[in-house]
Amino acid sequence: MQRIGLDKNWDFYESDESMSFVFATPPSHKVDLPHDFIVGKPRSADAPGVP
Repeated sequence: MQRIGLDKNWDFYESDESMSFVFATPPSHKVDLPHDFIVGKPRSADAPGVP
């Protein structure tokens, strides 16, 4: 049996609009899973989820 990895070389598209793929393809970058997009965001005291 051959092992196939499914966690490498994914395209990650970041967009604020849920329908952005209908009108245009936003720019993407390659990621490996697991991927946490929030790590690359600036920190803010008024961000959602901050106590």
